Amino acid sequence: MTIIFQPILHHTLVYIDNLLLFSGTPDEHHKFLQQFFQIIQEYGIMISDKKSTITTTFVDFLGMKIQDGHYQPGPHIAQELLHFFESNFTKKQVQQFLGIINYIRDFLPHVNHHTSKLSALLKKNPPSWLEIHSDAVKQLKQIAHNPPPLKLITDGKQILQIDASDESWGAILLEECNGKETFIAYASGQFPDTQKHYHTIYKEILAVKTSIKKFEFHLIGHRFLIRLDNSAFPNILNFK
Repeated sequence: MTIIFQPILHHTLVYIDNLLLFSGTPDEHHKFLQQFFQIIQEYGIMISDKKSTITTTFVDFLGMKIQDGHYQPGPHIAQELLHFFESNFTKKQVQQFLGIINYIRDFLPHVNHHTSKLSALLKKNPPSWLEIHSDAVKQLKQIAHNPPPLKLITDGKQILQIDASDESWGAILLEECNGKETFIAYASGQFPDTQKHYHTIYKEILAVKTSIKKFEFHLIGHRFLIRLDNSAFPNILNFK
């Protein structure tokens, strides 16, 4: 499907047999719709009238609500989390719970701080269920209940904001338009045991590298600003 819609791929999202066509103006949208219908006619692709919506400012696509240049998870995702009790998960329940959280992790800052406690229960010799695990479930339910919408990326200045601590790191991808910064996505992770003894500056370098890889889809082909609270970082870049 991706190959078929290559001529309009810069204005089309393709996921299996789900298609989302988007544009900036009505005239531009009409142009891409004409190309779209030419392509499906050429390849004999049938579309369902009942499942199709044309020229709308709001759409529910793959469980995400998209409107006015922003998107956020539908309320059904938070409802799924409420089905889980907050104690004594089985291994399968831990996997299911984390699977739902991972689907919306781009909306949740420092989510790994909580998920790492539950991920420990999936190891070969897991610890017993403790209060910290119940607290992690409660916190994740709370922050996932009504996550703020994220902005769809445009042509503004992109900023990658990084923070690293002793055991974990966090990143925010922002976009600056007309002097205003808006959130594009969040990322976070834990440092493995072999890296926890590293100096803070090296941890921030690792966080930068991992974050760029995480947001590669947004950053590739663009100049962007890396924002850190460590004044020594620029000196390392200039080191010869």
